[in-house]
Amino acid sequence: MTCARDQLFARNAGALSASMRRLVPPILLAALALASGVVSADQCTPSGTGHKLVFLSSAKAPAPLYFALTTQSRLQLKGTATIGGWSCKSKQVSGKLIIPTDRKALATLFDHIQAARSHDPPPLRLPMRKPAIGELSIPVTSLDGNSSGMDHDMWHALKAKAHPTIRYSFTRILGARLFWNKTSPTPCLKLQVLGKLTLAGITRALRTDMYVRKLAPGRYSIHAISTVLMRNFGVTPPTAFFGLIRGHNRVRVIFKLYLTDHFIAAR
Repeated sequence: MTCARDQLFARNAGALSASMRRLVPPILLAALALASGVVSADQCTPSGTGHKLVFLSSAKAPAPLYFALTTQSRLQLKGTATIGGWSCKSKQVSGKLIIPTDRKALATLFDHIQAARSHDPPPLRLPMRKPAIGELSIPVTSLDGNSSGMDHDMWHALKAKAHPTIRYSFTRILGARLFWNKTSPTPCLKLQVLGKLTLAGITRALRTDMYVRKLAPGRYSIHAISTVLMRNFGVTPPTAFFGLIRGHNRVRVIFKLYLTDHFIAAR
């Protein structure tokens, strides 16, 4: 009985080893592509309701496109406390986005996205010389929750005197695909993005889902949502009324950004 079991184990181990040898090269290639932020063209495969976006490495790409944020852009923090939900918002969001690609190629990409149908998504490609660059900054004291007491408690919790600015920087794109929702007949581009958030003087990696739409020639919107734990940034959730009201640790960070490459109209 023991001998038969040992033989069966040996056969299974051999099969597993052969499977791993076949599987490791594709995993290694995918990991290298992910680390570089560029996905090769032969990896364009169906994903959910749309094709993945393929970033084509191109040494011949022209000068990069520069986008600025318009005054419509907002940052919102939403959380909960012992007495219910709370939120605060900033209208003072500044930043830039640099995409090393061609304006015509970007316009063509979004033309394909807007014409896409869920049953027949088009191939999506965008030539880029290197990863995109994105940076945002928000003054802590611009956060407004329509309550002066709450606002000051939030500013104090975020250590506004020592660290007056919230910063976010884009690192790389982890994935991209088309996304349909119930409120729009046309899809948007959903990006899974890795970035860095600096809050109260501490920087942490932040994985974010970004939903990108073209609004008009040269104008785009980005809706981004992430969840952070305040204690990961050394922040103690604010309290009030001698500790009877306590903020919870989990906070949603919501960006609603509007970008333009027409700098005269940006501000």
